[in-house]
Amino acid sequence: MGVIYSVGMAKNKFDVAPEHGRTKFLVDEPHEGDNIDELNPLYNEITGLYYLWKNVHGVSYKGLEHYRRAIWDRTGTHLLEPDEIEAILKDYDVILTNNYVFFGGTMDRYCMPVDSKIGHIEKMNRFNNGFGDFYKRYMKTHYPSEFSWTNMFIGREYIVDEYCAMLFNLCAHIEAPKDSKRFFGYCCEKLWSPWAAFNGLKVYSGRVHVYSDKPKDANY
Repeated sequence: MGVIYSVGMAKNKFDVAPEHGRTKFLVDEPHEGDNIDELNPLYNEITGLYYLWKNVHGVSYKGLEHYRRAIWDRTGTHLLEPDEIEAILKDYDVILTNNYVFFGGTMDRYCMPVDSKIGHIEKMNRFNNGFGDFYKRYMKTHYPSEFSWTNMFIGREYIVDEYCAMLFNLCAHIEAPKDSKRFFGYCCEKLWSPWAAFNGLKVYSGRVHVYSDKPKDANY
């Protein structure tokens, strides 16, 4: 079996039942073990991803969802359950979300200072491992039909661990703009699709389901 963190804050008052394979992770509470709790204002839900990467081992898959966003099947009819996830990952490397498009300028609007003229992706592209150039090419040829916008995924453990090694190494080499909020959390929402393509991964595209309130019949 695997582990999927459903990430939120204590004030969200969300609940996730273990029979659905989800584990509540509160980013605003202290954690034992290797963590980046103090960086949460910039890292947001990937604070939970870091903890999952560093402290959970020997599972068949790892995943990340948001307290009111979950990954449903590609037809959008139901939440992906553990047995279904196991079956999908026999044929696919990672489950990403369908094309979830924010209105224009969302990322820069929320994670950059008002007076900044340099977009956050341009800052990401400056990292000198060649990933940035590939990212720009991917955007030109694939956007928006094959693009996943959220920090939500479920993948085989070794693949997720490789992604995390890339991701947090990338973040360690980028300085967030002064007075920015949620910088890395927003930046990293655009990385899974190009990284998966760059590594030739076979991707299952699930649907993002957004809950305004927890449905009475959801049982989680």
